[in-house]
Formats: sequence, C-alpha cells, structure tokens
Amino acid sequence: MTVSNIIKANPTVKIFTGGASTTIIRKILPIAKFLTPSGPLPIPPDVIPPIITYVTLNTSDLNKDDPIVVEVTDNLGDIRRIFLQVHFLETGDVECVHDGDEFAPRYVSLSTIEVISNGFRYTLKRKLGWPQIVGRQSLMRWKTHAIDTSGNEA
Repeated sequence: MTVSNIIKANPTVKIFTGGASTTIIRKILPIAKFLTPSGPLPIPPDVIPPIITYVTLNTSDLNKDDPIVVEVTDNLGDIRRIFLQVHFLETGDVECVHDGDEFAPRYVSLSTIEVISNGFRYTLKRKLGWPQIVGRQSLMRWKTHAIDTSGNEA
C-alpha cells in the first residue's frame, strides 16, 4: 500500500515517511474539534449606544424651583461618562450642568445623581432657580451626551 492510498482511505491519519518505510505516527483530530469552544461562547461586541430619557418633557411649564429629571441607561449598564448642558433659547446662554465628573457650581448644591437599573437618574435643580422671562419659564433645550465603555455614543 502506498502513502497516497493510505491518505485517500483515511484522511485523519498522519503519515511520516522516513527513508524506505512508512510509519503511522498518530491520528489527527477533525478540525471541527479544534474550532468548537470548550467553554462559554465569547460575548459579542456591544454596539448599542446608551439611551437618554428626558423624564421632565415640557420645560416651559416648570416653576422656577422645579427639578428637571434625565435618565441615562445602557443595555449592559457600562456607562463611561455623561455630559449635560442646557441652552437658554431667549438669551442664547449655554450652561454646563455636569462635565462628566461633577456638577457645575450653579447645580452642585441642589442636584443629585441616583443609580438606577443599568444607568443613572439626574435630578437637576439650579441655584436661584430656572430663569424666568416676563412671568413665564425661559425656553430651554437640553443636550445630553453619554458614552459607554465600548465607545458607543448617544
């Protein structure tokens, strides 16, 4: 029997030819056994960005001392950093509320951060209250930027 006939008959056998003789060294395991994981499957990469929910939806109906509530969650709960800004539309002023590490001076004494399922709830109150324009609440636009540990941004 030649080496090529042995390989054709049994492709899982490794053949070593040394000189004139042919010696069977060991069986080769099918490649599928090497590719099958022996433990848990690897976790797929996180591609879902954090979710920002403005619990206080209508800021034009706020009293000057009412809180604004913002929730930031992530599917894995692995939020790296959150930035909060408010833009007062009538004046054009923009204030940093939270810089990702701490509250700004106008917010630090009255605002809180609470841990919730997979994220955080920001309850925001401004020192001296929200600006009033001729007896009504100033119009505000909020900008919240969140980044998780996989680099997904919202």
